[in-house]
Amino acid sequence: MAKPGHKLAKFSETDLVGEFRNALLAVYPTMQKLAALDDDLTTYDEFDRLAETMWEVIVQNSLMWKYKLEHPPLIPRYGFAQWADLSDGFIETSSLQHGMNCRFVQFSGNRDIGPQPFNVVIGVNEFEEQFMFQYSPDLQFRWMHPGMPKPKNPV
Repeated sequence: MAKPGHKLAKFSETDLVGEFRNALLAVYPTMQKLAALDDDLTTYDEFDRLAETMWEVIVQNSLMWKYKLEHPPLIPRYGFAQWADLSDGFIETSSLQHGMNCRFVQFSGNRDIGPQPFNVVIGVNEFEEQFMFQYSPDLQFRWMHPGMPKPKNPV
């Protein structure tokens, strides 16, 4: 398998998570045709198993290659909100519009916002309170790992 570390050097975590979302959007119609999911509003279905694997390959492996790690960081599984073992950190999402940071959990759909699949980001804070933001260019993602200073809220 190719190890594209040099190609990933220019990618930010925002870019990596954006590419992951693009992959979800690309495979979504196929999974619907095969009846492997109802829609992006369903709690857990076969599509989520695929999404977890894509998260590992696109995000976790990319972080390993980008930062020249020996193994992919053990960040939380895609779609799981518990603050379990965070020894390798987590992906943080920050919203300039909402003036807050939280741990990224997953993309989902909200038909009150619009018809597009995966148009919202779900995150949790350290108290496991859930937050939902509309996906937009103002959202930023970054890998928060041990030793990093905790960022200030983006307000």
